[in-house]
Amino acid sequence: FVVTPKGRAYDTLKPSDIVLMKIDDCSYEGDIKPSSEKGIHAAVYKYRKDVNFVIHTHQLNASILSVLGEGFNVAKEERSLLGDYVPNAAYGISSTKKLARNAAKVIRDNPGSTAFLLRSHGALSVGASMEEAFNRAFALERSSEKEIYRLTDVGSFEELRNKYIREFVEEVNFTPKAFADISIPEEVTALSKSQHIIYDDSPDFAAVSATGKTIYPYIDDVAQIVGVSVRCGKIEEAVKNLKGRSAALVKGAGALCLGVDEYEAQAVSMILHKQCLAAMLVALTKKGRSLGQIDSWLQRIVYTRKYSKLKG
Repeated sequence: FVVTPKGRAYDTLKPSDIVLMKIDDCSYEGDIKPSSEKGIHAAVYKYRKDVNFVIHTHQLNASILSVLGEGFNVAKEERSLLGDYVPNAAYGISSTKKLARNAAKVIRDNPGSTAFLLRSHGALSVGASMEEAFNRAFALERSSEKEIYRLTDVGSFEELRNKYIREFVEEVNFTPKAFADISIPEEVTALSKSQHIIYDDSPDFAAVSATGKTIYPYIDDVAQIVGVSVRCGKIEEAVKNLKGRSAALVKGAGALCLGVDEYEAQAVSMILHKQCLAAMLVALTKKGRSLGQIDSWLQRIVYTRKYSKLKG
């Protein structure tokens, strides 16, 4: 089978960058290293002879739902694409043999499924062709959204957020603050001399920040790219709360997201948004849990020391 290379931006890939691998032992030839998730792809091809294309994603709704550690029954309108059930593989740290083994088990044990959640990591969609696999990835995202609404008894993410505010924010008649109306300390603005800052007061950030609590990673991406926790406090505490991290929540307002450039800061904001939605889902359903501290630290260290160097 063929797989994308490790540490390369997809929009820069050439056909010569794609790595040819053996299913049985994931061996390959050449100097280009394959994706660190090669074991997951190999497991699909090993146990599913009907599959010719695999998509591994960190798509929003499926990733959020995966945190709960449960599979779900597919709504009737999506069963022709997804089958009756989407299982959820047990957790394993990103890029490890444990994750590949857990994925292999859920693939082997659910031959009728065509999409799979990977707990606190992402998802897999498979098909006989590229088009079929992509269609299933989109169907999985739609189905995951419906399942989130069903579990929380809401009809939209706005309703989910409002329900979270009613149940977990102590301030009566909570009204988010806009960063434009907050006096930003000079020590915070000074950060922009070396990094790009996004002052993000989107409603989901504001809602989670309104609790005033530190939140811990529910998803691998967060531990790797944002940090081992997301601290929350007043704007005057932001510099302290950002130490060793790429984002911090500002109570009742939103979040500060940092990056070496605008693109990276936007990526941090996107991943933090996933974290905040997961935090609200876990709180409302009383299911799921954050990653262990050791797991988070390991992934943060590997990312900052290894993958950031690959990017550079």
